[in-house]
Amino acid sequence: MRILAITDIDDLRWQFGAGHADLLLSLGDVSDPLILEAAEAYSCEQIFAVKGNHDLKVPFPSPIVDLHLRVEEYGGLLFGGFNGSWRYKPKGHFLYDQWEPSVFLVAFHPSTFSCLITRPEASTIRRTKYTTVSTR
Repeated sequence: MRILAITDIDDLRWQFGAGHADLLLSLGDVSDPLILEAAEAYSCEQIFAVKGNHDLKVPFPSPIVDLHLRVEEYGGLLFGGFNGSWRYKPKGHFLYDQWEPSVFLVAFHPSTFSCLITRPEASTIRRTKYTTVSTR
């Protein structure tokens, strides 16, 4: 399976070429129209996404599937997600204190797809069994 994973793109138009991917996985801070353009450019059959801390608090348009606290199957793999970021500023969308994800993920089914999580001040990259994403 080919996965096109995108995150933190400030451009208003898709400018990163074309190709083929089975699945587009948007990991936050990408505008909805840009997600759809990328999926079209790569002929993606499925689009999964989570909102980032800079995204608007509005639902994704179809056919984008919101993975926040959900698990979806595609190609024999389970994908799950968690939107937002750790709280690094007092106000904003989808910001969480360090303890909050632990509470939300207690009943969350582990996914078979793993994602890397990074934080701005982190000097190392950690792996998780959840497709929990954090921006930047």
